[in-house]
Amino acid sequence: MIPKRIEAILACPKCKSSPTIGKTVFCPKCGSSYPIVNDVPIMHVKNKREKIEKEILGTKSAYNLTSFSETISKEKKFLLSSQYNNPDEIRKLPSSVYKMGKKLYPPGPALNRVITEKREPLVDRFKNGLMLNMGSGDNFIHEKFINLDLDLLAGVNVVGNGENLPFLDETFDLIINQAVLEHVKRPKKIVKEMHRVLKRGGYIYIECPFLQEYHAFPLDFQRYTLTGLENLLSDFQRIESGVCAGPSATFGRIFREYCASFSDNPYIHQILKILAGWVIFPIRYLDLYLNKKKYAHVIAMGLYYIGQKAEQGRKERGKCFSS
Repeated sequence: MIPKRIEAILACPKCKSSPTIGKTVFCPKCGSSYPIVNDVPIMHVKNKREKIEKEILGTKSAYNLTSFSETISKEKKFLLSSQYNNPDEIRKLPSSVYKMGKKLYPPGPALNRVITEKREPLVDRFKNGLMLNMGSGDNFIHEKFINLDLDLLAGVNVVGNGENLPFLDETFDLIINQAVLEHVKRPKKIVKEMHRVLKRGGYIYIECPFLQEYHAFPLDFQRYTLTGLENLLSDFQRIESGVCAGPSATFGRIFREYCASFSDNPYIHQILKILAGWVIFPIRYLDLYLNKKKYAHVIAMGLYYIGQKAEQGRKERGKCFSS
């Protein structure tokens, strides 16, 4: 059975009307029906889902060498998820390689203190409201979040597409969107949908990369400068924005990829990346200083944005909630 708190806010992703809940999620307005799997509603518009899968399968695993690192860190054992049902595109990792990779993989190149200093106060502020973790993957933030992802992963409460969010208008007090916008083909549609389902006066917390290597997990489309990110999110009132992963993180991440690029063999490629990672990771601590500098955003690895949906009749910019 779908939890009541989710049942109350679901909308047909096709026409945005309230559905009826039975053995399936059914929309009486447009006649669309959506399955329920393990008490999780699968809210995909069929033709759009098929199009996404076709795009993913069109990205050959040969272009996705960096995903080996991603799968080690996310505790999965293949380069391209088996859910896409194409054995030719799945490069399974032998158990011995997987276990060795987990033990040998170096610390990440970024120190993201913005999560604890900016994101967590927002979560604490809205923990008694409705919060959406959009593009959650299997990353758990807080038990009160509704986790939405493209696929049925561990911890996901609703399966759907960010371009057609399966929620009623003005539902959420807080929306978290981390490391998602680079992976979507039409980010403006994602932002428009976030704005639609966010309550007036509600907040968004966004993170996305600027100077970071190509990482198709499963697809990778774009990067943003700080100005570009602010422009993309201009429908919201900007509370603050800045660097979450700084110049040292950029240097460390590019250095790893530079060293790994000397081999096309996927295993040697990753061995070189792991070795380079151990050599370079201590440089990340310099970002404790550099992230505060005026021009850190010029070569930052990652950026963040906190914004608010304007309340009715309010045009002035809000002050930072933590000030």
